[in-house]
Amino acid sequence: MSTTPGPPEAVSAAPGLRVGRGSQLTLRASRTLVLLNACGSARLLGDDRLGEELTRSFAEIFLRRGARGVIATTGDVRKLVSAEFVQQLLMGTEQHDVSVPTALRAYRARLAADVKHGERDDARAEARLVAFFNGFMYLYFGNPHTLLRMIPKAAGE
Repeated sequence: MSTTPGPPEAVSAAPGLRVGRGSQLTLRASRTLVLLNACGSARLLGDDRLGEELTRSFAEIFLRRGARGVIATTGDVRKLVSAEFVQQLLMGTEQHDVSVPTALRAYRARLAADVKHGERDDARAEARLVAFFNGFMYLYFGNPHTLLRMIPKAAGE
């Protein structure tokens, strides 16, 4: 699969989007960024159903069905960290477009800044280290020029 970088494209978060029959058209039409905020959702899985050694992932499935990008995790991420990740990723996206890779780098930079080198071992230091390592398990698959924009709900929705 080849991707040619072009002008930045804004993708919108589509709540309640289901992947099934007809999902390919829905994903393409909505220009959706898919967040698989589940443990190990970026792991590669072997697939030899066709007599070939193929490697598949959930990210690949969504990209093939028309998603503009996919964020997934390489391992087990704690619930509080995953909730914080979503909040940080979406921060400011109702006011302006945010580059997905830039938002992910900024999130990681904040986690790195929170880790104090040579700090005493205590519960707070442990929590910061857990958040740091969990936060670096998020991967983005897609065009590096993709922008994220949250579209506020209209009154009555």
